[in-house]
Amino acid sequence: MMSCQEAVTALWRHLEDPTPDGDDVGLSDHLGRCRRCCGEAEFAGMLQDLWARTSTEVVPAPARERFEALLASLEAAT
Repeated sequence: MMSCQEAVTALWRHLEDPTPDGDDVGLSDHLGRCRRCCGEAEFAGMLQDLWARTSTEVVPAPARERFEALLASLEAAT
């Protein structure tokens, strides 16, 4: 099972690097059980909303698409 530190690291790694790294399943599982880390995911969702309201030049389209897919999978898991 993924620890809280590992989950938060994986979540923020998705913000920094859109390359798939295999943490999605472990992260989804962890967030399905851990309320504390769900707060991090909620904050990441707020960042996603901010990005959607700002210029697409702020976040490259591939990174934005990858992060949106991750958040959608996390929402589906809860």
